[in-house]
Amino acid sequence: MNYDKELAAFCENIKRIRLEKGLTQKEMSEILRLSACTYSKIEKGKISNRVGVDVLIYINRAFGIMPSEMFDKSIF
Repeated sequence: MNYDKELAAFCENIKRIRLEKGLTQKEMSEILRLSACTYSKIEKGKISNRVGVDVLIYINRAFGIMPSEMFDKSIF
């Protein structure tokens, strides 16, 4: 499994879904109670090793999606 490819797909999916929902990064950061800078880093994959399960759950709730939708199934 290629970690870099997985991370890139995950980050692209988060951004794509956020844009489909019509949310800005600032709005998402407010929903998640994170700084806008921190949320931006999540989308860019800069702090992925520090993103807890709780943040992933909040992202899923904010988007109204299942966790599996955040991952690229073609890489598994």
